[in-house]
Amino acid sequence: MSSFARKMFSHETVIVAASRTPVGSLYGSLRTLTTPQHGAVALKRAFEQSKVDPAVVEEIYFGNVVQAGVALASGMKSASDATIIEKVCASGMKSIMIAVQSIECGYKNMVAAGGMETMSNAPFLLPCTNPLFCIFATKDSLENDEKYAIWRISFNEHAIESYKRADRAWKEGIFNAEIAPVTVKGKKSDIVLRKMRSIRKSCLRRSPELGAKPLAKVILYADAGVEPIDFPMAPTVALPEALKRANLLVDDIARFEINEAFSVVVRIAEMLLQIDPAKLISAVALGHAIGSSGSRIVVSLVHALKSGEYGAAGICNGGGAASAIVIQKP
Repeated sequence: MSSFARKMFSHETVIVAASRTPVGSLYGSLRTLTTPQHGAVALKRAFEQSKVDPAVVEEIYFGNVVQAGVALASGMKSASDATIIEKVCASGMKSIMIAVQSIECGYKNMVAAGGMETMSNAPFLLPCTNPLFCIFATKDSLENDEKYAIWRISFNEHAIESYKRADRAWKEGIFNAEIAPVTVKGKKSDIVLRKMRSIRKSCLRRSPELGAKPLAKVILYADAGVEPIDFPMAPTVALPEALKRANLLVDDIARFEINEAFSVVVRIAEMLLQIDPAKLISAVALGHAIGSSGSRIVVSLVHALKSGEYGAAGICNGGGAASAIVIQKP
């Protein structure tokens, strides 16, 4: 995913384009593309949508856990600065927040930001000399959340509904505006992929001074931390902090996008923040490509809002932290 930003007035940053690539199944159709190739497709699409000249972008921040580069492949000039952000699942959103800060303080005028990941090509790091003879036991630590009295059946209900909503969204073309098609080499001919199980992404920030129409304005953002064992509830700390800074209440938010990795994260947010489930567009059905997840939910939120509406996105990350961001549709 990618995004551009530009200073309009003091402490104001706007998003002018938002796009993402499909995210396929593990070891599926997209496995032949590297992480930078995925990121470049999304970023190029964002440049095209906004009609921004890549050469005017001064800096780029991209979330990526298994790290690589994307700036030059998308057409940006070699003089632009590039930084990879690694905040586990929140990497993509943290990249957007840092890009906004760079603009707000007057350091840069135009910044690209987003996240990218290809889980099919992620290396495995196993704590043994010969992994072929190792035995590992795994346990689902999120079977039930006894602390909040939320049980597995509730998670299953959310997941099932998530897949149903995602299927309807694809059929109704709701994702069309944000998808950057990916071309994959086939045995006989190239294959263009648009609709997949999930997504990677791209969004832009910039002022109308450069001829691009803003899609959304970044209001404020926040980070938070809890005990690592309690990471699923971390967004319920970060989101209220972002809303407080923006002088907004939960009822003022038209749409919420919350961490798509686990249904328990959404269920806890519904309970603790008293969020109307009808306002949630979170979808475990869209997958969780870690480095790009934070920026993916921002891209989808940008396209889901109507004029004048506020939206809030929150995502937890391993280690007990979370990030949140509040935006508004012009």
